[in-house]
Order: sequence, then structure tokens, then C-alpha cells
Amino acid sequence: LKDYQNRTFEFSNDVYYVMDIWHTRCGQCFKTMPKINAMHEFNKNPKVQYMLVNYPLQVDSANQAYHVLKPYNFSTPQLNGPSNLDKLLKVEKYPTIIVMHNSNILYRGSSTIFSEDKLNKLMQKTK
Repeated sequence: LKDYQNRTFEFSNDVYYVMDIWHTRCGQCFKTMPKINAMHEFNKNPKVQYMLVNYPLQVDSANQAYHVLKPYNFSTPQLNGPSNLDKLLKVEKYPTIIVMHNSNILYRGSSTIFSEDKLNKLMQKTK
């Protein structure tokens, strides 16, 4: 994953990464992003990191995802995935939430049903 300046994102051990996987042509993705952004803004746990991860489409220009999100003023970190992100994370529909911890996928599912409660339960299971 890379940021808008093309810097590689470094994953840390023992952090729970909540990734909202989306793409620029996904209308539903833009409807659920405010929920993930709110979760990010209210998060007080340093061991939880929320991020918006773009699955780049072939028709997208460089950094198009950042330009598309700019008017929303989301504070959630925004990253670009590789062109094979869907295969790497086994994403079949968008938006999808992926929760990773220590390189393991703990959750892969719909962003509409994902909640803080779900995250807390996942965290309890891995303690």
C-alpha cells in the first residue's frame, strides 16, 4: 500500500488495521465512508488504525483516488493498493472491510454491518 506521495505504508505488529476497500466508480463506497471516517475520528485506541484503501481501476489516472476524496475532507488515512489488491485480499465486492492483525485477516465483509462492537469482539478473540 502506498500513500499519495508514493511512500510505502509500513504495517506494525500488534496493531489492528481496519481497511475500507473501495474504488472510484463505487457509489455505495462513498455512502459508507463517512461511517468509517467517524469511527477513525472517535477512535482512542492506539492499537487500532483505520484506513481508506483504494483498489485502482485501469481507467483511473495516477492519484485519482486522492482527488476524488479531497472534497469529503476525511481525516482517515488514504492509501492506494496495487492493481491485484482484490486477489491478494480476496475482495469480491465493494465496499469491503478487512481487519488485519499481525498479517492475519480477522474479518472480511460488508462495511454496512461492520461496527465498533464487531471490532471489539475480534480484538477479544486474539488476546
